[in-house]
Amino acid sequence: MVVKRKRGLLKNTKVFDRRKTATMGAMYQVFVDEDKKKHDDAYMEKQRIEEAKIAAEEKAKKIERKEQEKAEQERLREESEKRKKKKKFPFFQSPSTASTAPSNNRLPYPRDVPL
Repeated sequence: MVVKRKRGLLKNTKVFDRRKTATMGAMYQVFVDEDKKKHDDAYMEKQRIEEAKIAAEEKAKKIERKEQEKAEQERLREESEKRKKKKKFPFFQSPSTASTAPSNNRLPYPRDVPL
């Protein structure tokens, strides 16, 4: 394709002078890189915000789960203590049941006697 110059400008814009192409291309590339960098920075910032939100939600869930587990452990511990107390002293009964029912849980010797 033949390019004819018209007062220093290119008549046909599809074909460029090599020197202009190099500088314009470089300038365009710098502009594109800057624009892309801004876009990438904004995108990365959005990604970081999303990741921070997700991490905060997971951390809150983890803390809530730990609190629930602690409450469950405390409840189980209290229940086991109640059961131990009931099993530990079954011979403390009301006088009416203590006299009629034989107690197999009593020790054959007093507790304060050393073995």
